[in-house]
Amino acid sequence: DGCNLLKFLETQRQLISGRSVVVVGTIQPWIECELLRHSAKRVVTIDYNPITSRVKDPRLQTQLWHDVAATVLDGTHEGFDVAVSFSSIEHAGLGRY
Repeated sequence: DGCNLLKFLETQRQLISGRSVVVVGTIQPWIECELLRHSAKRVVTIDYNPITSRVKDPRLQTQLWHDVAATVLDGTHEGFDVAVSFSSIEHAGLGRY
């Protein structure tokens, strides 16, 4: 659950601070805000649908899966140091999309 993830993030602060973090599919930016609070250098949320966020922080970005795939295929993708997901990967794996 979310509380366990928050506790886990506290124990991993040294792996988040100053790093580029990808968040796989979230509706509300609660994980992203926690990662910024833990001093992530950059937080990129990737989803199938466009994301509109009221959080205005230059370290926070959103990308669509097809755009990320295109940069991987053409060799221009920057990559990430850390990946975080909260119940998104398993949903996609179950054929939701």
